Amino acid sequence: MIRPYELRTGLMVGGRRWSADSVWEVLWAARLGNLESLRRVAKAEPDLLQAEALGATPALIATAFEQAEVLRFLGQSGVAMPTSGPDGRPFSTWLEVRGLAPLGDSPPRDVREPVTFGATLCSAGEAAFAAAASGDSESVISALAVDPALITAFDAFGSALLHRAVEAGSQELAAALLDRGAVIDVRHRAGRPHPTRGYPPVGMEPIDLALWRHLHGAFRGDLGMVSLLLNRGARCDVVVAAAMGDRAECERLVAEDPGSVHVRRASGKGVLSASVEAGHPDLVEYFLARGADPVAPEGADAPRGAALHAAARLGDFTSVQRLLARGADPNAEINSAGSATYAAKTPEIRRLLLAAGGRLSPYDLVWLAEDDLAFAAIESDPESAREGCGCVFTAICTLRREALLRRLLDAGHRVPPVVNGCRSYLFEDPPLLRLLLESGMDPNLPNWLGSTALQDLCSRDARGRARENRHASARLLIEAGASLHRHDDLYRSTPLGHAARNHLPDMVELLLASGAPAHEPKTPSFATPLAWARRFGHDSIAATLIKAMG
Repeated sequence: MIRPYELRTGLMVGGRRWSADSVWEVLWAARLGNLESLRRVAKAEPDLLQAEALGATPALIATAFEQAEVLRFLGQSGVAMPTSGPDGRPFSTWLEVRGLAPLGDSPPRDVREPVTFGATLCSAGEAAFAAAASGDSESVISALAVDPALITAFDAFGSALLHRAVEAGSQELAAALLDRGAVIDVRHRAGRPHPTRGYPPVGMEPIDLALWRHLHGAFRGDLGMVSLLLNRGARCDVVVAAAMGDRAECERLVAEDPGSVHVRRASGKGVLSASVEAGHPDLVEYFLARGADPVAPEGADAPRGAALHAAARLGDFTSVQRLLARGADPNAEINSAGSATYAAKTPEIRRLLLAAGGRLSPYDLVWLAEDDLAFAAIESDPESAREGCGCVFTAICTLRREALLRRLLDAGHRVPPVVNGCRSYLFEDPPLLRLLLESGMDPNLPNWLGSTALQDLCSRDARGRARENRHASARLLIEAGASLHRHDDLYRSTPLGHAARNHLPDMVELLLASGAPAHEPKTPSFATPLAWARRFGHDSIAATLIKAMG
């Protein structure tokens, strides 16, 4: 486990305001099983036991390193265990794989709280969810007549049938589902990203999905669906009222409870971003005047608030001015969407944000096609090349900007020794990968948890897709000296183990042909390629491995 750049500079994910040193201390204590250090943290700052950085928490790290005593201590300290492991499977699976006991003494959860969906629907259930997504009321009702339990089921993407009906805009189907017992405030779960709809809108209730396509993006504004849900019992809090532009209801709710300006929906959405996205700048002014905080977290993806980002992105100059005047941060980022300064729709808004202290990193400038500015910024401050998602090289490779890549390499700039975010883009274009390797990039380039480039190519992306150009890129890495034997920290697996776990028979064949041993004596029993293949039912891979072992 390597202390990441993001936890040396304070660029971390999680929505809290702990110091980078404190977060690293508690993660490292979890890794080592240092209960004495964790007890000190629990007395001085107990919330720190739930700190998150780069998707990892103390509980996740303790599980990866099989620190059973740490897990027991965290549970007894009231720490809510993660709902899922890093592969999206239930956290309980992570415990079971490592022979760790379930944490029966961890705090109970609200049954509506988002959890990872672990089971698989039968084919009829999948057909019902597909029908709901297209608004096919007749097919869904017929499926429910055969299997009434589908009304409380979730699909692999974390949706309930009511979520799907709302997304389809079918009031007829939504009403029919409610008539049959659908929970009106059911929260979207954390399942797999959808191939076309993207990442799951975790924590969003049906009324949220009637208003927003996803948490920090396009405003849907299906007020007919909103009206139906409200009439059937959905709660209208001040965030919903703001999104509807109902000034009178907002004023009534705030008069009853002045603290309601700080309300967050289960998804994290707050009143300021709701007002901006729905196009109600007068409500932005109203809520700011009553103390709404523009830098309060709005979910893990917006740890410094989302309202300024939304106003900049939508070109709402007036709201940008008002939010900045109340302390909004022009450098606050939304995960995978950059900062407000980067997202600015117009040159006027960007100038305003820059004047307020906003900045554009080289990573941002590459995405804005400002190559000369990006190059000049890196020449002036080489360390700035490490900002953004991973580093500036990940942006260049994502965009296939070969000329700019050559320019930076010719000037002596190199890929950092450890890259975390967006790192897979470095390996997905073979000609660019060859350039990077020839310039001295480590063929075993790790992330902070020890996963190498070759292990990444033997994995799938967040949407379950195999890596692009994985064969050619893997051969380049192996020719450059990539290890076939190294284990990462999370899965304790070799590249072959990752290929077996992720059901990539083509990569299993490639690695075996390249000399990867079918069994490594130093691999934990739960993490051998054959163990992964058998555990997840990858029978053809298991047969290939057994044959390779003689």
